[in-house]
Amino acid sequence: MIIECPASGCALRFVDRKATLGHGGGHQPRPSTTTCRNCGQVIQFGLLILDGDEVWRVSPFAGHADDVRLAEPPGGEVAYEPRTAPEADATVSGLTAGDLQARQRALAAIEGRAPGVGAGAERDAVGLALELGVLDEEETGRARAWLARR
Repeated sequence: MIIECPASGCALRFVDRKATLGHGGGHQPRPSTTTCRNCGQVIQFGLLILDGDEVWRVSPFAGHADDVRLAEPPGGEVAYEPRTAPEADATVSGLTAGDLQARQRALAAIEGRAPGVGAGAERDAVGLALELGVLDEEETGRARAWLARR
């Protein structure tokens, strides 16, 4: 599978031959992460989605799973750890980390950068961002127009 590194400034695409997203035979544990050969970023398979160009990327809504833990027998469990980037970005923008994530999810939906995310989840993300008032004036106009088309 071809994976694109989500690290800021990296975006290296690499082939990970040991990655399998389907169930393996027997009771062989499957890896739950891979590491970018360029920057060392650890990438969790559970956060990847297949994009239209056949490249696996971290979902733009991956931060939505900050408090989720999945166990997949056999082979161990995958844990989603809280992301620290939104917290750092929030300090700069003046928004809380939650508000910043809501804004990022809404913009991803509006700009078509959320492949594999259901239409209902996209509408919810845009509606929440409008309700919270985390979009600027131009983004608010685009969000309302986007919702009207749905």
